Amino acid sequence: MFHKLEHLPDNKMAKGKFEIFGVGIKIELARTENKWNQEELAKRVKVIRQTIGRWENGETMPDEEDLQKIALATGKPLSFFLPTGVTPEQASVLNDPIAFNIASMAHKKSQDVKNTVKDMLDCLPNLTPERRQAILTLCKQ
Repeated sequence: MFHKLEHLPDNKMAKGKFEIFGVGIKIELARTENKWNQEELAKRVKVIRQTIGRWENGETMPDEEDLQKIALATGKPLSFFLPTGVTPEQASVLNDPIAFNIASMAHKKSQDVKNTVKDMLDCLPNLTPERRQAILTLCKQ
């Protein structure tokens, strides 16, 4: 599922693996609403321009601290950048490759796959109850 927003330059569609959650498009929208280029947002968030590009293209995802900096800089609430109903703590599991793959698979698939995901989570011995719940919450999105 790719998000396409008319407000973005060239009607760009982000295609990175993280973009199924829509964070990158929202970062770009907030940046362009402020009439900033990537360099300007990078200075305000204290990262390099390429990091902003990777976030916007969905190649990587900002952590909770960086999302808070982006929200503060752009004047948007933190919730604007997160998938509906997802907390920053829950979104942070997306930077874990295993958690991301499980959540994105369940996000796109049927109830049978979601049940399989639950079974898979039960087989991960080092998974804390909080991380398990965060992954399951993301799967419902």
